[in-house]
Amino acid sequence: LKSSVVTSIDGEAPQPPPEPDPPADPPADPPPAEEEESDPDEEEQPEEEGEGQPDGEDPEEGEDPAAEEEPEPDAEEEEEEEEEEEEGEAARFADISDSAHARAIEEIAVREITKGCGQGNFCPNLPVTRGQMAAFLTRVMNLPRFDAVDGLWEFQDVNPDHTHSESIYAIATRGLTDGCRSGTTYCPDEPVTRATMAQFLARALELDIANVETGHFFDVPDGHPREREIAAIAYREITQGCEDGNNFCPDDAVTRGQMATFLARAFIWD
Repeated sequence: LKSSVVTSIDGEAPQPPPEPDPPADPPADPPPAEEEESDPDEEEQPEEEGEGQPDGEDPEEGEDPAAEEEPEPDAEEEEEEEEEEEEGEAARFADISDSAHARAIEEIAVREITKGCGQGNFCPNLPVTRGQMAAFLTRVMNLPRFDAVDGLWEFQDVNPDHTHSESIYAIATRGLTDGCRSGTTYCPDEPVTRATMAQFLARALELDIANVETGHFFDVPDGHPREREIAAIAYREITQGCEDGNNFCPDDAVTRGQMATFLARAFIWD
């Protein structure tokens, strides 16, 4: 597994080598059609959590950003993208030219981990929902999809008609999530916090959290529910923290741009 991906400060120009992640990108254009990391994401693949504890351990803030709708690119758009790639131009999405996460976004787009949020945009500053994260993880890890009836998990808030139901059950079956709060729900429309992202990645990469040295960040005290997962991804240089690099901002929501860098660092970049 490759290591790479970010943080609130994960706004740093996503490069494999460490350096405190720069601040989040400036507000982008108004969010286009919500990314249906569902239609496209449903036909491709999702999220991770901590040590057998429900995600609810890291209070995930926020409103429920509706699942974004990802339009299928038509043949002409695909041809244009191929030509641009051959010429070495990264112009897949219109709204990422000034993003610190542009390179990572291009990397996951080339691998069809995302098709954007619609209208030729990626919406790098929108928060990632837990449902969307399940789809991203399912795709980047190439996990088989499962219906609720195929597994042992039955989250009360994930019915078979939910856009990301198959991806959610795929990561649950793989052991990347135990659900949220009581464990009987998944909270698919809530934002993914940075602490929960650390949990997802630590499980997905099967990192040794038992023996990792903690104390990397001031705002992740001893006893924090995700202390070891956060320390593990910091040790692997998947994150350098947020703000000045001395903090991790565990309760902040992960943006789509930061998500791209987290995945690129963890699974794509050497």
